[in-house]
Amino acid sequence: NLAYLLYLNAAAGRTRSQPHAYPVVPWVCDFGSKGGRRDLGVNKPTLCKGAHQMTMEYEQTGSHFKEQWSSLSWCMYFARVLPLPVLRAQVRPKIVPSQYPSEWSRLYQLSPDEAVPEFYEGGEDGTTAVHKDMTGALGDMNLPPWCATWGEFYRWHRGALEGDDVRRGLGRWIDGYWGVGLE
Repeated sequence: NLAYLLYLNAAAGRTRSQPHAYPVVPWVCDFGSKGGRRDLGVNKPTLCKGAHQMTMEYEQTGSHFKEQWSSLSWCMYFARVLPLPVLRAQVRPKIVPSQYPSEWSRLYQLSPDEAVPEFYEGGEDGTTAVHKDMTGALGDMNLPPWCATWGEFYRWHRGALEGDDVRRGLGRWIDGYWGVGLE
């Protein structure tokens, strides 16, 4: 599923070098429990804003999405690996660690946007992952209680994305995010 989603993103002109046109993949877990899945028939912006707000946005702007990614979500997702001057310029001048989610469930709840591929691509030791604090200011993300290591977390999370439930619902998510299902 991830390979297919990355192919669709590339075909749509999304690239990891452009924050506002960054590849998008669905959040497939709600992190409330090890088995917690979200409804792929509703895109994340609609889950957060509601269908009425999305319709009003469309009527006012001609688009359901004002921009591909909000700067805030993108910075929140990559806060632990972005240089601090970038965070200060994009989010706020003073870094307050408690304002950056340290739990995956909280990150999912706070973001009005879908996920990024990196949430599913962490290495066995976590060295390639966005959970590891490289800034020295925020601290690492916390593991969900059902995972003992970062390798286990990324195997579990990628397994959820590649699983049959997501495979069956992926078409609805694609339609709901990229077009036909936006009505």
